[in-house]
Amino acid sequence: HPRCPLFEEGLCEVSVPPLADMGEGTRVACHVVARERAKEAA
Repeated sequence: HPRCPLFEEGLCEVSVPPLADMGEGTRVACHVVARERAKEAA
């Protein structure tokens, strides 16, 4: 996370985000992606 422009202090350094499948063999572990996907599912 030191290089991530989306780093959120108080979250990223204390909690491991879920691994999300982005398609075409790409997976990411990101709290921002997880939050956006949860919004889309709601």
